[in-house]
Amino acid sequence: AKPAKGQPAKPAVKKTCKYWQHGECLKGAQCPLAHPTKVCNKFPACPYGDKCRFRHVRPRARAAQPAVPDCIICGETVPLHRAVHPKQQESFKIESCGHQFCATCLVNWANSMLEQGKQTVCCPMADCNALMDPVDVMYAEHIHRQVVISEGHVATIDYFRSVLQALLVEPSRTEHSVAMVQQYPTTFKYESQMKQRYGKRLQMLAKSLDPSARLWFQENTRSCPQCQVLLHKDGGCDTVQCRCGRAFSFSSLPSLTLPA
Repeated sequence: AKPAKGQPAKPAVKKTCKYWQHGECLKGAQCPLAHPTKVCNKFPACPYGDKCRFRHVRPRARAAQPAVPDCIICGETVPLHRAVHPKQQESFKIESCGHQFCATCLVNWANSMLEQGKQTVCCPMADCNALMDPVDVMYAEHIHRQVVISEGHVATIDYFRSVLQALLVEPSRTEHSVAMVQQYPTTFKYESQMKQRYGKRLQMLAKSLDPSARLWFQENTRSCPQCQVLLHKDGGCDTVQCRCGRAFSFSSLPSLTLPA
């Protein structure tokens, strides 16, 4: 109807932009059609459809939540952790096997292997020969026993590697070393049995050598201060890094003493 004489004309109502109703209009503020912001309370059953003067907000499809894997040992849906962590050495990298389990199962697995007299602990996965390092066990024990670490440090595998090296190589300079051994009993039991394994190898080597070979080993090899494995350096700089991760000065170590 036309307005009465003397009355102002009502402003023309813009049509609603159908692209705005379906999500987003590429023209934005330059669009000549209406972009309502007030949400229609009758949507999705609104009888006006795209011509409605209110915004039709279409519900977004919910992203599928990633399935949380279960530990294949206990079957629990809990955070999983690597059984064997990768280690970067001086010129090569020891890869992990990639198998994951909950921290409690990893600690219980290591304990069961050590109680059986095993001197090395493999990954719990069947047919996997990747060896667990004492640092791997220490990281799992930290989570399993909920050990509180020093303020200012972050519980990463590199942090535990540095702590374990300090405790094994320079225990007198490490604060609370006795408490650390009590907090991580499985880790230090594993480390102790690994040293016994290398000690037995050293005894077997000494028995099989003739006098000249014994002399060569004593003069040219050194024993890693962390894992006791024998090392020989043929040229290069004086710094040596063992497969266990311990770096040290080759010339600073004492000469090898073979058992009689």
